[in-house]
Amino acid sequence: MPRWRFSAVLIRPEGRGTWTLAPLKIGNAKKAGIVPRMKVKGSIDGSPFKGSILPGGRGSHFVVVR
Repeated sequence: MPRWRFSAVLIRPEGRGTWTLAPLKIGNAKKAGIVPRMKVKGSIDGSPFKGSILPGGRGSHFVVVR
């Protein structure tokens, strides 16, 4: 399984009940081996994190941060 290291600015769209997201710059997801709902793990400011990569439309992807 491929390993990537990246940094992203967390965003939270305006509105009630929105999720905090980490947008990813993947490029061509198929070439990168990304499949829908691919499990990921890492850390955010040193705290462990687990989530899934989700498609965002128009070729974009993101990870939901709870």
